[in-house]
Amino acid sequence: MSFRGVCLLVLLMMVPFVSYAAEKNSKKDNSTLRELGLQGRQLNLSMSISLAVERNRRLLEARMSTQEREHEARSSFSDFFPVMDVQYATIIDRYRNEGFVQQIGYSHDSRRPYITTPQFFFYDKSNYPYRIDPYRYFSLTATVTQPLYVAGRTLNEYKYTRLGVDYSVLQEQVDRQDLVLNVYEAYYGLMRAQKLLEVAEKSITALEGLRNRAKAFYEAKVLSKLDVLSAEGQLASAKKQKIQSQTNIGDYRAQLNHLMRIPLDTPTDIRHDYAYRPNNYRMPEVYDIALANRLEIRQAGISVQQARALVKISKSALLPSVYMQLQGSRFNDDPNVFEHEAVNSWKITGYLQWTFDMFRSKETLKERMVGEARTFTEREQLIDDILNEVGKAYRRMKRTESDIEQNRVAVDAGEEAFRVAKERYQGLLATYTEVLDAERKLAQSLGDYYGSLIDFRIDEAYLERTLGILRN
Repeated sequence: MSFRGVCLLVLLMMVPFVSYAAEKNSKKDNSTLRELGLQGRQLNLSMSISLAVERNRRLLEARMSTQEREHEARSSFSDFFPVMDVQYATIIDRYRNEGFVQQIGYSHDSRRPYITTPQFFFYDKSNYPYRIDPYRYFSLTATVTQPLYVAGRTLNEYKYTRLGVDYSVLQEQVDRQDLVLNVYEAYYGLMRAQKLLEVAEKSITALEGLRNRAKAFYEAKVLSKLDVLSAEGQLASAKKQKIQSQTNIGDYRAQLNHLMRIPLDTPTDIRHDYAYRPNNYRMPEVYDIALANRLEIRQAGISVQQARALVKISKSALLPSVYMQLQGSRFNDDPNVFEHEAVNSWKITGYLQWTFDMFRSKETLKERMVGEARTFTEREQLIDDILNEVGKAYRRMKRTESDIEQNRVAVDAGEEAFRVAKERYQGLLATYTEVLDAERKLAQSLGDYYGSLIDFRIDEAYLERTLGILRN
């Protein structure tokens, strides 16, 4: 058998396996759509955003980060309450320890360190000392420490962690807005690619008809071969545009599926809506909207408050702290320290603590004061950057909006020009090049028109993201 025959045989053997794999993947995709209630349904933008918000792991990670900060704040709040340490100690000495005997002796009537009964020659002295084991010592100690004055350190540490929770909650909302913007871009990108594919297919159909007519005229010796070659060239360009649109459809559909966390190759179908809906955003009101709603500005304000709390914590390290300590103990020569003949002891201690570490605390304070000033400067710079971003987004949206009307006029003119060129060409009053040029301009104006409609919606969503009001 020749090499070509072997290759053909291998390909024929692989066909069932390829068909089985394709059928398996198709069933998996349909099962996913069925579980989500999307089988046979078209996705609109609102449904796509809802699925992305519910299923995207980015927001799940943000929620878990908020829970981490919440637990950290609760941990810091516990510093307001007393701290209790419990210690159980066991000492077994090789030699007799009189200190044990002295602590336990006479604590009760039966706990004498020596024999007080008459000494008879048959008296067993192995029990000496009476009721006390001088070689073992067991103690249970509970110590409760309460800070009375720490120069505001505990309060500011709790405030710092509580602000961290607020920052994390805002970050979750920021991530949600970014996710919604990504869904906008993927959804409308898919819509534009599908519309451009439709335009390319219509262009191919028209060009094929023109090409066939050119061939007939060429065979009738009416047109030159150059006209046929021109038609073939423009048809090839239209087919190239079709392939590019199909590639873009695959990319944007995979991106949209990725955001909704469904298999990338799932044949999701979206609803097309090309209605033009103007908005009421105007200058300079958009700047006020951004200042009032942009979450990043609030986060920057929280960062300034956290830096200020760190400064106060560092200041507290330069001042003394006052603590009160209550300690209670119970000890015995038996492992059971709760035995009724054990000994109790308790004491209250108040102490002042003042740490001097040369320059460390003072320099740390200065460092954090500089950090507070830097954080405030970063907040002001962020506001300037946001306002500049808002202005650019607004101007871009208005430019795209103005393109819609111009492109619509171009479409009307292109359709009329193409109709006139075809009629003139059929009557041999226009050249074939004029017809091809009219068709090319019509296809381009259609693509520009629908592209401007979709770009306007994407730019509007981006503007709302810069304003901090993009929700759905």
